[in-house]
Amino acid sequence: MHLKLPSHGSNPHYLYEALEIEMPGSIIDFSANINPLGPPLRIKERWSGFFEGVMHYPDPHAVELTKAIAEKEALPMASVLVGNGGAEIIMLVANILADRKVLIIQPAFAEYEQACLAAGCEVDFHQLDAPGWQLDVARLIPRLREYDAVFLCTPNNPTGVSFDRGAVMELISECQKADCLVVIDEAFYDFTEDAFTFAPLIKRFPHLLVLRSMTKIFAIPGLRLGYLLAEWSIIKTVKSYKPHWSVNQVALEVGRICLEEEAYISETKEYIQSQKQKLSRFYR
Repeated sequence: MHLKLPSHGSNPHYLYEALEIEMPGSIIDFSANINPLGPPLRIKERWSGFFEGVMHYPDPHAVELTKAIAEKEALPMASVLVGNGGAEIIMLVANILADRKVLIIQPAFAEYEQACLAAGCEVDFHQLDAPGWQLDVARLIPRLREYDAVFLCTPNNPTGVSFDRGAVMELISECQKADCLVVIDEAFYDFTEDAFTFAPLIKRFPHLLVLRSMTKIFAIPGLRLGYLLAEWSIIKTVKSYKPHWSVNQVALEVGRICLEEEAYISETKEYIQSQKQKLSRFYR
């Protein structure tokens, strides 16, 4: 039986099955961008304490975690929606765009296209130029009024490039003039040295949506946890598509621990930078 090649990283055994070759006993998996340090130690230390929570339904509104995120981001709780990983958030956002026209800035995470197509959207693409992979807003501006939403990812997946901040801010402003939502995926922003975010602009630009993943930086892909930051009316609309209890109780508790792990994030950045320098020296 020939299986379809997987469209996402991780679960490498599916790739080997699709190729009909035997999977080695040991592999180095580069297909998923997960923190190589593993989850914060406090999660392991408190793991047994999560057992009682599995006997109860989780809070469908994730109030405590939402409150903690809102405080961290300096936004109202009404501007935060917790989801079952970044993938669920992307699907929910696509649902509010059902049957509309969207533009995806590429290279990009394949999930945007898949989610939008599943929602019945008409999907177009704007291809960035190598080797810099930077936004050319002047080329984008004439196209914006054709679309209901623009998707982009910074730091970009898969290129790793962070877009010029001024260019992104100009795009946000031009999208507002064009009555076009702009969806910025910041799943990897915690890995960058200065961890710059466009989330504060939500207060000025009500058409801006910022996606976050806790899966990558905290190495918890098996738990699934992410969140959306946006103007309250957008959050309300997106939330109407979200199933009750989509985020499990263990994930909710782990999420609150992760938000306190500033030292762990700093350690991660130092490690990533040292490994980048090591790799750079190797290829010179």
